[in-house]
Amino acid sequence: MPRRRSTRGSTGGSTHGSTHGSTHGSTHDSTQGPRDGSRDAQVSSPSARHQATEAAAKDPGATLPEQLHAGLTALGITPEPVLLEALFAYVTMLAKWNRVYNLTAVRDTHAMLVQHLFDSLSVLGPLQQSWAERAPARARSTQLAGENGVCAAPQGPLLADIGSGAGLPGIPLALAWPALHCTLVEPVAKKAAFLRQAAGELGLTARLDVAERRIQQLQAPMRFDFMICRAYASLAQFVDDVGHLVDPDTQLLAMKGVYPTLEIEAVPPPWRCTEVRALRVPSLAAQRHLVYLQPGP
Repeated sequence: MPRRRSTRGSTGGSTHGSTHGSTHGSTHDSTQGPRDGSRDAQVSSPSARHQATEAAAKDPGATLPEQLHAGLTALGITPEPVLLEALFAYVTMLAKWNRVYNLTAVRDTHAMLVQHLFDSLSVLGPLQQSWAERAPARARSTQLAGENGVCAAPQGPLLADIGSGAGLPGIPLALAWPALHCTLVEPVAKKAAFLRQAAGELGLTARLDVAERRIQQLQAPMRFDFMICRAYASLAQFVDDVGHLVDPDTQLLAMKGVYPTLEIEAVPPPWRCTEVRALRVPSLAAQRHLVYLQPGP
């Protein structure tokens, strides 16, 4: 049986985050109160701060930047000005292109913040935590041949975003985690064109590669540390599509809505589900889960 874990948020901003309020069971979330409640009774607990910032993110009278600031805070991500500016630019660009190219069914920019940005960034803490646990990174060659030419191989984590669409979750993750190197796999030409434009305008060309092809046709020069999908396919289809790109150390992650019991049961060997983590997305009442998959006994 996979481990079930509940996640409230992550901390660390653009450097490194950790997951708070997680449990190894599925019964409750644990939260830490003030370090010295009798001495500093005015200090709110992490749970209270989360509720306050989440309420601000839901405020219909708040501006887009205010909702973005509140949402990042609720996720435990430090809302640094540079990150806020980059994420705001990405959402603005997505909304502009969406009017012509129909990149996403979500039209309202405030809804994009919640359903796309906050949803994507809800996995930042779990990814950073997993990367820290897997350190030191695997030895790599000095050069990497990618879609954008030959460049120095990154020392940070390598992530493939399968069926990236409008760059979700890859682009928000790359903006919030400067050590991350992403390959966005997207076969639809108009969406791949948007991804390249976004990479250029957001200054991500050195860390973001766009592969305009089906994942089954992708031949990567080196193995990825993480392969993630969001609204892609069933878990069984996911592992079948990416099987040629993984090794025993590659971690597959699938972003799902409700707990995918039947999909987990249908995962074919040698693949196995090692953990399912409940995610909390600010201003979103719907369930979200992150499913961890790895090959092995």
